[in-house]
Amino acid sequence: FSYFSHVGFTAGTIQSKKSKYKEFVKRGMEWFWPSLGFFIVAGLFLIGLFILLIIPGIIFGIFWIFSYFIFINEKKGIIESLKGSYNLVKGRWWMTLGYTLLIMLITMAISLAFSIPEFIFGIITFGLIVSGTFPLGFFVTTDIISQFLELAALFITTPLSIIFFKNFYFAMKKEVGMKLKKGKQ
Repeated sequence: FSYFSHVGFTAGTIQSKKSKYKEFVKRGMEWFWPSLGFFIVAGLFLIGLFILLIIPGIIFGIFWIFSYFIFINEKKGIIESLKGSYNLVKGRWWMTLGYTLLIMLITMAISLAFSIPEFIFGIITFGLIVSGTFPLGFFVTTDIISQFLELAALFITTPLSIIFFKNFYFAMKKEVGMKLKKGKQ
C-alpha cells in the first residue's frame, strides 16, 4: 500500500494538475509495475556501486536522483532516465547534494518530533517493567499511539519529499533548457 501510494502520488503530481485522490489511484495503477521494474534495476545498479565503495554509490545516487521523475514525466526507459538525470545534475552535483541533505534534515526533524512521545512511552514502560507492575492495557495503548505517530510522520514526510524533488526536478530542467536556448543564440 505504501509503495502504491508513493507511485500514485508521484505520478499524479507530475502528470496532472489535478490533486484529487482518484487521479492518484489511477496513476498509481498505471505506473505500479513499470515503477517496480525501474526501482529494481536502479536499485541493483546503486547496490553494485555501494558494494564497490561507498563513495561511488553516493556520487551516482545524487546523479540519478531525478531519474524516476524523468522515467514518469518523459516516459523514457530506465537507462535513458538514469542518463537524463546524470546530464541534468552534471555541473550542479554539489548544489543537488546540498538540497538533498537539506530535505533529509527537514524530514528527520519532523520524524524526530513525532518520535518524542514514543521515547517518553518507552521510558515509562521501562520504569513499569523494572517496578514489577506492567498493565497490559497501557502497553497496548502506547503501542497503538506509537504506530499512529509513525504513520502520521510518514504522511507528512513522504509527500513533502516527493513534492520537493518534483519541484527541484522541474526547476533544474527549466534552468538547463534556458541555458541551451542561450547557447543556440
